[in-house]
Amino acid sequence: MKQPSYYLMIAILIATLSAGCATIMTGRGNQEIKQENRIELVKGSETKGVWSGRDLTVSFRYSLTEQTLKINGAITLTKHLNNYSVMDRLHLYLHFVDGEGMAAGQSLVYSAPHRRGISMLDLNFNRLITVPPGVEAIAFTYAGQVSDGMGSDDGAISWTFWNSL
Repeated sequence: MKQPSYYLMIAILIATLSAGCATIMTGRGNQEIKQENRIELVKGSETKGVWSGRDLTVSFRYSLTEQTLKINGAITLTKHLNNYSVMDRLHLYLHFVDGEGMAAGQSLVYSAPHRRGISMLDLNFNRLITVPPGVEAIAFTYAGQVSDGMGSDDGAISWTFWNSL
């Protein structure tokens, strides 16, 4: 008799954890985006901007219509990342922010090829993205890792870096 309730509890726990992980990974849900991380959007004209994190700077240009954001830009790595020779991974995300300052979705705008020499990277992006309704601002986050290029079994030196909302 106790087994059905046990299985029900396990199912509820798994569903709850899955929903929580999905919210963390997508930047959706009840996540408020701090004012200092928001870039207010201007509709109808081409707009330029620069956003800086601890590890990189994004220079971008965008134009926004009712449903579409056309954005292109360039990523500049800070000096401490350029001290390494290999970009193991780099992902730059654009987050949509609604009128109440809450996350309304995200889009991957740049992803570096796996384990590419930093000097060989093309750090430019050009994207056309469908915008969720009610979006008034955007925010950037990133995650990556650089290394000296040696294999992990050979005593490699690496540095993991990120910026969150």
